[in-house]
Amino acid sequence: MNPIKSYLFFITTIFTITLSAQSGGAIKGKIRENETNSELPGATIQVKGTVIGTTTDIYGDYHLPLEEGTYQIEVRYLGFKTAQQEVIISVGNVVTLNFKLEADALMIEEVVITAQLLGQQAAINQQIKANSIVNVVSKDRIQSLPDQNAAESVGRLPGISIRRNGGEGQQVVVRGLSPRFNAITLNGVRIPSSEGSDRSFDLSTLSTDALQGIEVFKSWTPNLDGDAIGGTINFITKKADEGLNGRVRYLHGYNGQQEEFGQHRVNAEIGNRFFDNKIGVILSGNFQRADRSQDRLDIDRFILEGDPDNEGDDVIATENINLEDRLETRDRFGGTLSLDYTFDKGDIRLFSNYSQTNRDQTRRRRRYRYDTRRQEYEFIALESENALIANTLSGVYNFGNKLTANWSGSYSQTRIRTPFNNSLRFRENSAFDSPPVGETNPSDAQILALAQNELDQTFLQRALTDEDNIDFNRITGQVDLSYPINLGIISGKLRGGGKVRIDERERDLRRFQARADVLEDIGENNAEQFVLNQNQILIENFLGDFTARNFLDEVDQTYYMGPGSGRVNGGHLDESLANGFLGSYQNLYERDLFTDSRDYIANENVYAYYFMTDFRIGPKLTVLAGVRNEITSLDYTGFQVSGSASSAEVDIGDDPRVFLNDSTVSRTYSEWLPSVNVKYQLSESFDIRVAVTKTLSRPNFLNLVPFTVINFDQQVVERGNFQLQHQVATNYDLFLSFYNKLGLITVGGFYKQIEDADYIEQSRVTPITDNVTDNLIGFDLIEPTNAEQTSTVRGIEIDFQANLASLPNPFNGIIFSANAAFIRSITFFPVTLLVPNPPRPVVVERERSFAGQPNETYNITIGYEKGGFSGRLSVIHQAASFGFPDEGDQLGGLEADLRSDAQLDGFTERTTRLDFSMTQKVLENLTIFFNANNITNQEEAEFNAAGNITSAQFFGATFDLGLQYKF
Repeated sequence: MNPIKSYLFFITTIFTITLSAQSGGAIKGKIRENETNSELPGATIQVKGTVIGTTTDIYGDYHLPLEEGTYQIEVRYLGFKTAQQEVIISVGNVVTLNFKLEADALMIEEVVITAQLLGQQAAINQQIKANSIVNVVSKDRIQSLPDQNAAESVGRLPGISIRRNGGEGQQVVVRGLSPRFNAITLNGVRIPSSEGSDRSFDLSTLSTDALQGIEVFKSWTPNLDGDAIGGTINFITKKADEGLNGRVRYLHGYNGQQEEFGQHRVNAEIGNRFFDNKIGVILSGNFQRADRSQDRLDIDRFILEGDPDNEGDDVIATENINLEDRLETRDRFGGTLSLDYTFDKGDIRLFSNYSQTNRDQTRRRRRYRYDTRRQEYEFIALESENALIANTLSGVYNFGNKLTANWSGSYSQTRIRTPFNNSLRFRENSAFDSPPVGETNPSDAQILALAQNELDQTFLQRALTDEDNIDFNRITGQVDLSYPINLGIISGKLRGGGKVRIDERERDLRRFQARADVLEDIGENNAEQFVLNQNQILIENFLGDFTARNFLDEVDQTYYMGPGSGRVNGGHLDESLANGFLGSYQNLYERDLFTDSRDYIANENVYAYYFMTDFRIGPKLTVLAGVRNEITSLDYTGFQVSGSASSAEVDIGDDPRVFLNDSTVSRTYSEWLPSVNVKYQLSESFDIRVAVTKTLSRPNFLNLVPFTVINFDQQVVERGNFQLQHQVATNYDLFLSFYNKLGLITVGGFYKQIEDADYIEQSRVTPITDNVTDNLIGFDLIEPTNAEQTSTVRGIEIDFQANLASLPNPFNGIIFSANAAFIRSITFFPVTLLVPNPPRPVVVERERSFAGQPNETYNITIGYEKGGFSGRLSVIHQAASFGFPDEGDQLGGLEADLRSDAQLDGFTERTTRLDFSMTQKVLENLTIFFNANNITNQEEAEFNAAGNITSAQFFGATFDLGLQYKF
């Protein structure tokens, strides 16, 4: 019997047994806090004197099947008094049993429940009650942190670091593994990737205003998607509470980089329950305008003289110096609708989300290309749209109060658009004076001084415009079944389920450009409109009064955007003149067929089924074990382009030297993924958790696309690899948790062994290279490949959370939390070396850590709440890491900056970021608040292994002042 038939047989059997055994009933209800009426997630509901029990979900709801009889129900929640109530269960009946718990008074007469304290207690209870290893950000904690988006909130958990773009969190690295290794879900449903080439998701798209909580599952269980080597991050949205309620919040902000106001953030939500609380509705909307402008410095370096003994004493010289002033505005807006219907046997929920981020960029660049003795100025105007649409219909149904079915169906879409992209590049040839005699390695300052800065020799060298459209559609259907088992000292559930995920992803990138010959024709034919130099259009035709004020004031060396000579930062390229050129002459631009190689159509279907047991054995031991099988079916279409760059700028029919063909390939593979999670309760306040699991990671989309680019001008072959293998990890976890009324301490370690890690290999075409012709021998070859050796990641995580409510007034308002992670990884990157005698390329594997993996991360938060005041100071520290994200559209999204010479390897500099938030209640329903982010103007810098700076970006501090009204 094949696996799918076996699974269907199992499901049918469970249904048959359950429907024929209607011998019991159930209790259900909600657990709340007595003073604020807030729901309490992670509360334990247990039949006194037995191991039969359950816990509340993130909304404070629970459902517990019981046989006919009389029971004493006991409810426990760390930091609160235990509650008890007797209940009588009859066959087929569901008894509603709600509880309101009172705070434990500790060693003082009274404990005042505050938002920060309640948020901390909720997170602690959810973590210690989970049967796997999980970290939680509760609703109250989300609202008290000064975070701009979901990425920043997740980044405050142990073992997680943040990748930022434009100074704000965009993606997260879990346990040293890049964002593409994480599964991102919304209410348990996988969100499609929002990136052009890889599988990661831009978390800045998600607003924290609509969230009930965030869960980060670090030890995997079979009911979760298997492609989650890093972890699964689940964002849970709010559900309507009884009674008309809602809030409106508005913030007005100041950007320190631009030294101006103009940032806005507004959120509104309203909800209620109707028809005896059976139907709930909650509607929310949000808008944010943020200034993400930056000053940027990039320096390219090379080995001038190599050390023959390879002892790290190479002479490193500056190749190019690149300056950029970027003005960027990001508008985010969206809304959510949540409907739910509750009945005795279960509930049905409809959730819809729409969120979109629009980015409007204006970049001005100055490039000192000392290696080719050129100087360049560049103007880029870019508009992009990134939208997420997610719709999920889900439900829970209890068959005979025994078998519980959780089901869901969803349709989601990410849509990436670049409707406008205008780029003009101006060049000055022979742009540098000769260095002094004997000076072979001038400093950065000397290179700047050698520039001639002759604007009457600086001409328009290239103009281009792009249109880039990416659509990713995902349809999922899932059923999860659970059946309670109570055998004396053994109590728990048998669980099984199946899932279908259908992905359709398509990209269409079109580039049109005008190079030297076309631009000279434009100049010659429109001589009366331009200042020319031998038909070359000079830069002075495009200069305006723009000034890059205070440009890179934070660095020691003074840099000037120019253009031209002197210590000036303006007037630079004018936006209206540059965009006007595109509007007037775009019809003369020619098609660049080489960019068609980035087009693809990818169909990827995943069929999964699992079986697991979740048992409590006696009062101390809990075992969650099972297996999942995932079958992946791939069908990819890519394009093959061959020709020269000069002849590729015409339509296919106009030049037979340019070839463009499509190629479609298919394959299917299967992977079994076992999992064991064990928790042992050594005492009421101490447990140990052990997990051994197996997970996978599928290659990035563009890596699998069967495309090929053969550029005869540059003698380069670049291609995808449809036979690239998926990565498989064996994961080991061991964690100790200590907890009581005062807080939580968790200490643990993890170890991962990853097979078939994939990277970009840069080598040479040889006579034995697959699928190439003899005329390409000696060309550079760029393609993804799997590493032959096993990669490893290991680390230690420490988490400490404490409330000091037992201290005398006024110190009893202090809330404290801190965590740290220490991570090391080893992986192997393929690098091509040119060896002599005879000269030939040799591919070797270099050992490095995973790209983006900091050795240490620290998070410290100190909060204080008293009366109507609440304040929180947060510090995030990330150590330096190998490699850095590349904004360019390289093959597969190349993650590391690894060179053939180790001293040029790229690293991201360590960062320490300081944030502060403060709220003050002025009326019963009205609160004023203040947020300060990146108070110390922490730059984002990069350097090479020799210690030379290679990049620096400055974003400035941001400040927000706002009001919130709740009803």
